[in-house]
Amino acid sequence: MNRDIEESWELFMKLCEEFPELYDKYAEKTEQEMKDYKLPFEITEKDKQQALQKLRERIRKED
Repeated sequence: MNRDIEESWELFMKLCEEFPELYDKYAEKTEQEMKDYKLPFEITEKDKQQALQKLRERIRKED
């Protein structure tokens, strides 16, 4: 990780220790961003089945 980022994160975490509400707001914002994020593609049931089938075939070959 970039040293500047590490130092910034350390400073942020120290501030969060002193001001717990800062961390709470950060966590709330991050959770909301994760909920709002939409993948640029959709994984369908067919895609899942194909991936599972390929995985099973690979496992059989390794045995």
